[in-house]
Amino acid sequence: MRIEDERIYGACTHEHLKLLREEKKLKRIAITCDDGLDYAISKTKQTYIDMSKKNKTYVLHEWERKDRKLLFSRVVNEYMTWANHQAQTGRMDKVVRDGSD
Repeated sequence: MRIEDERIYGACTHEHLKLLREEKKLKRIAITCDDGLDYAISKTKQTYIDMSKKNKTYVLHEWERKDRKLLFSRVVNEYMTWANHQAQTGRMDKVVRDGSD
């Protein structure tokens, strides 16, 4: 962990922490995790079904733009809910690497 200008930087691996201590940048700041994506998809399945019926098609690119935005915003929101829970509880089961190590 590194504190800079009232910001706290954390790392998922010792190698990443070493890079942060050396004030080097990682290739990516935020990345997704398959477990989080699975969670978000399962939580938004009914939204997808409801929007598909409303738009009379299951083909996403044929939906009205506002409905596509609504679906994506709900998926992102559910993913962030999952990710925040992982960060608050420290229950990260997998380490995702960004290629910096």
